Amino acid sequence: MQGRSGDINIFSPVLSIIDGGSITTTSVGFGNSGHISIVAPTGVSLNGFSTLCGSSTIATNVTPLAIFGETNQPFADIAIGNAGNIVINTDSFVAENGGLINSAMSGIGNAGSVSITATELLTLNGVSPRFPGGIVSQVDPIGIGDAGVITLLTNNLNILGGAQIRSASTGQGNAASIVIELDGNLNISGTNSFGSSGLFSLIAPTGSGIGGDISISAFDLTITNSGQINSSNSGIVSQLGTGNAGNITLDLEGLLRLEDADISTFSQNAGGGSIALKARQVDLRRDGDITSVVLTGVENAGNIVFDASFVFAFDDSDILAFAADGRGGDIDFSMTNGVFAENYIPGSPAPFEGNNRVDINATGGIASGNITIPDTTFIENSLTSLTDAITDTAALTAGSCIARTEGEDLGAFVITGAGGLPSQPGQASVSAFPTGVVRNLEPGSAPEAMIQEPDGVYRLPDGRLVLSRACE
Repeated sequence: MQGRSGDINIFSPVLSIIDGGSITTTSVGFGNSGHISIVAPTGVSLNGFSTLCGSSTIATNVTPLAIFGETNQPFADIAIGNAGNIVINTDSFVAENGGLINSAMSGIGNAGSVSITATELLTLNGVSPRFPGGIVSQVDPIGIGDAGVITLLTNNLNILGGAQIRSASTGQGNAASIVIELDGNLNISGTNSFGSSGLFSLIAPTGSGIGGDISISAFDLTITNSGQINSSNSGIVSQLGTGNAGNITLDLEGLLRLEDADISTFSQNAGGGSIALKARQVDLRRDGDITSVVLTGVENAGNIVFDASFVFAFDDSDILAFAADGRGGDIDFSMTNGVFAENYIPGSPAPFEGNNRVDINATGGIASGNITIPDTTFIENSLTSLTDAITDTAALTAGSCIARTEGEDLGAFVITGAGGLPSQPGQASVSAFPTGVVRNLEPGSAPEAMIQEPDGVYRLPDGRLVLSRACE
């Protein structure tokens, strides 16, 4: 078969695809598949799965005729063309229970790009019985070409329950970049039988090519419960070379928090990808790892660079730039104010997991990388010595209300006497005030003492601080 499939353009307030429904452009044989453009201002949702049709899907494909069982046709096992691009503009995008966006290449050509702009929210959650849900641009095992770029622009992005964003090559070709630009937060959490929730740019063991980069701009990034961000190259050795793993770049205004989660680059036998992290603070807990690993070969591990106020690592969390046969990557904390790692021992050997300590290691078979950590003794040795003397609490409270004074010169109130003269020399002066009859107090007539709570701390003229209240 030969020819280009047509484009699909949809304009609707709301678009909902459920129970295995699909919007698809496919080229079978020779030709490009069409593009898909969706404008749905209120929302787009993909939800559910059917035994007959599979996941609810928006897809573009290039595939050979033999996929459909037509093996007796000429060139039935060949497909040449590019898969179409997918562009979605909406307020809210939700793909649940295996809902999938997929651009796939099963011939000679490139997979299409996927671009989603969701002004408020983008959520990917869950899997179908057959496939993980999410967003995929992929070169299939029989394909020759590159995966397409995935670009997501939204406020908040949630990737949950094993859903994945994946740019991959399982054939001959390169993985593509994943670009995430958020005004708000990115939350990645969960796992299932298909693997972890997360972002993946990878060359599979059956593939050969270069891993794609992952770039994220957001406020906070939280990864928990086995979530991952990973760029890896496990490709076979071929005349094209296996290529390097891609790089990971995080640009955050707020907090990066990893809890039982990973940010990693991995290469089977080529150069490791670098990891650059910029955030207000980095918090690693419960085996939250940041690693760049080269398993075999003489290539170097990637560098890991932190740009943050502080980095905190606890609970067997590790930061590794490791190359088994090459040079370890550099781990650079010079743009931080300090690194605080639980039970950290410089130069601690492998194994790094399950040792109840934080490992920061840049070991390599040829040479180790450099680890640059700022001096934090100015914080660790700055504890104030406290006196053993016990303070009398009565000295901390005033016996009366406090009247504020203006200026440094204080006035005076002086009593010099009642005035008047005695009737005769040597006699007592006559009182100027009548005293009346002195009587005993009636039982129970004494006023009860009133307790008034202080309303603040006041500094007296001599510099002392006391608790009291202002005079009314």
